Amino acid sequence: MKYLFAIILTLLVVWSLLAWQITPETRARQHVVSLDLAKAEGWQNLPQTDPPALAAEITTLCNMPLTGASASDRLHLLLLPTRRAYDRAILCRGRDANAIITEARVSKTRWTDPFELTTKPPHGPVTMSWRMNLRELSPDGARILLYLSHVFDDQDQRPLQQAMYLGLDKPDDWRVSLYRVTDPHPQRRFELEAFNRWFPECYIRLDTVDTATGGVQKLIVQTCSGVGPSIIDVYGVHQLQMYVSAGILRDVTDDAKRLGFGPELTYPKAAKAMFIDGRQYCFPCNVNVRVLIYNKNLFDRYDVPYPPTDRVIDWLEFVQKYGKPLTVRSPGRSVPDCFGLTLYGWEQMLYQAGGDIYSPDGTRSVLDSPEAIAGLQMYQDLMHRFNVMPNPIQQAGMSGQGGWGQGWVNWFAAQKIGSIRIGKWALNTFRRYITDQRRLFARRFPGVHPPDDPDALRAWTKQWMIDHPDPDDWPPLRLGATYEPRMPGRKPLALMDQKSATVPVGRLNPNVRHALKFLQFIAGEEYCQIINDGADALPGNRKYATIDRQINPDWPDERDIHRLTNEATKWGYVRQVSPFIDALVTERIINIQVQRLETDAQFTAAQAMQTAAKDLNDAIQRNLRDNPKLKQRYDAITKPLVQTTP
Repeated sequence: MKYLFAIILTLLVVWSLLAWQITPETRARQHVVSLDLAKAEGWQNLPQTDPPALAAEITTLCNMPLTGASASDRLHLLLLPTRRAYDRAILCRGRDANAIITEARVSKTRWTDPFELTTKPPHGPVTMSWRMNLRELSPDGARILLYLSHVFDDQDQRPLQQAMYLGLDKPDDWRVSLYRVTDPHPQRRFELEAFNRWFPECYIRLDTVDTATGGVQKLIVQTCSGVGPSIIDVYGVHQLQMYVSAGILRDVTDDAKRLGFGPELTYPKAAKAMFIDGRQYCFPCNVNVRVLIYNKNLFDRYDVPYPPTDRVIDWLEFVQKYGKPLTVRSPGRSVPDCFGLTLYGWEQMLYQAGGDIYSPDGTRSVLDSPEAIAGLQMYQDLMHRFNVMPNPIQQAGMSGQGGWGQGWVNWFAAQKIGSIRIGKWALNTFRRYITDQRRLFARRFPGVHPPDDPDALRAWTKQWMIDHPDPDDWPPLRLGATYEPRMPGRKPLALMDQKSATVPVGRLNPNVRHALKFLQFIAGEEYCQIINDGADALPGNRKYATIDRQINPDWPDERDIHRLTNEATKWGYVRQVSPFIDALVTERIINIQVQRLETDAQFTAAQAMQTAAKDLNDAIQRNLRDNPKLKQRYDAITKPLVQTTP
C-alpha cells in the first residue's frame, strides 16, 4: 500500500511540474521582447504630461517581423501618466499620438477589443487579429508587463495561449547605474526618485561623502583610479577649482548649449562660480545667500523690537539695538543664558568691508589691506569687544552645561540664541524642531493657546517665559528674518554659495552621456520645485525661484525668510580663487590666524591678516618654483605689469 501511495505522490509531483511548464504565462514568456523605453521625442499630437510620455518602437511579434517599411506605418508603444504616475499604454502607427490602434489600462483580466496587425513570416505577409493586456505598469514607468496575443475569432477565450510578452521584467541592473556623490539632506531622496521617473533608462544611486574632512582628496583619488562616481556635487567655486586642477571634470560648455543648462538660466552672479578659466564645468543644484533669522520668542521675552525688513542696518546699529539686549547673563553664571548672534563667519566680514583674499589676477594675497583688516577686526569685536557672539571658550562652556544639542542650528532651535546668520536651507531642520516643540507644549499644557493678535501675543509670550523659566516649558520657536547687517559706510553684500553638479571626464566615467542628463534635469521645473518644497536654498534656475513657488502655507512665519533671501541675491558676491594656490591650502593658512583671533582678545586683526598674507604669498612662490607651467602662466600676467611700471 505504501508503495502505491509513493507512486501516486510521484505522479502528482511530475504532473504539477509539467502543468507549471505549460501554463499560458510560461508559454508567453517564450516570446519575450524587451522594450527600449525612452522619453517620447519627435512625435506629433503628443499631449503635454508630467512626467513626460515614454515610447518604444515594436519591430517583431512572436518572433515575426512586422510589415511597414515607412515611418508612418511602424508600430509604437506609448506610455502616458495620470496624476504624475504612468497608468496606460497606447499602440500607435508611426509617431502620431492620434493614430491610435488600441489602448489599455492596468488589469490582470481585461483584454482590449481585437485589432488587426500584419506580420511578415518567411512564407509571406499575414494579417491577423490581436488583443492586448496591460498586466503591470509601475508608477515611474520603470517596469511594464504587456501581453499581445493573436486570436482566431471573437469568441476565443485563450488569449494567453499564443501571447507575446513585452516588457522590462529585469532587475535594476538592466538600467544604466549612476552614482551621485552629495550630502545626506532628506530632499535628496525625492530628487533621485524624480530623475529615475524622467529618465527610466537610468537608475541613480546616492553616495554621501563629507567633503569637509578630506572627502575631496578621496574623491579625486577614486575618480583617477576609475572607480569614482558618475556625478559629483561640488560646494562653491573653491572646490570646483580643486577638481578642475586635478583634471577629473568634464568641460560641459558645449553640452550646456546643446542640452539647455547654460549660465543664462541662473543668477548672473552665481553664474561666475560655474566657470574656471572661461569654461563651464557645472550647473547649480541650489544657490544660497544668507539672511539673519531670529527667534521672536526671545525678542518678546527681553522687550527687544523686531528688526526692520525694509532696509539693511549696519553692524553698530545691530549691536546696540539687538545684540546687546539679547545677550543676557544670570547672576553667578560665567556663560550668558542667551547670545544675540551666532554663526557669523570671518569671510563674510572680510568681503563686507571691501577686502578680499587675493588680487583680481590671483597673483598675490591682499589680506593685509586696510579693508581686510577692518573686516576681521569687526569679526573679533563681535566676540570680545561687544560680547554678543560666543567665542570658542564660551562655546565650550555652553556645551558643558548640557541641553544644547550639537551645532549652531540645534542651539538656535533650543532657544538659546537670539539670531543666527544662515541660509534658508536650515528651515528643513527648524520645521522638525517646531513640530516637536508644538507636540510637547500641547502635551505639557493642554488647553493653553497663545493669542492670535500680534501685540497680545508679544505680551503673552513675555509673561509666559517669565513665569516658566525652564526652556522646555517655553512656547514653540517662532521665526522672523531681516537682512544681514552691513559694514558702516558700505553697501550691503551677501556671500553667495552654491552646490553644483559636475560630471567626471569620459575616460574616467563610462556613463558620461547619461550623467549629463542629470545636469539637464536639475535645470528643469520639477527638480527646482523639489528644492522649493524642501526650502533647500534657492533653485539653480531662477525662473522657478518665485515667492509663490517657495511659500508653504503650513509655515506662514517663513514668508519674510523667502522674500529677503530672494532680494539678497542682488547683493550676491562669489568667492575669488587664485589659480596659483590650492583652495584647501588657502583655507588652512587663514584658519590658523582666524583661530588665534577668536581665542585671544589681545591678538589684533592686523597681526592675523599680515601673517596670513605673508604665508599665502610664500606658498604661491613655492608652487611657482615646483611647477614650471604655473610659473609660465604667472609670468605672463606679471611681467607686462613690471615692464610698464615707470
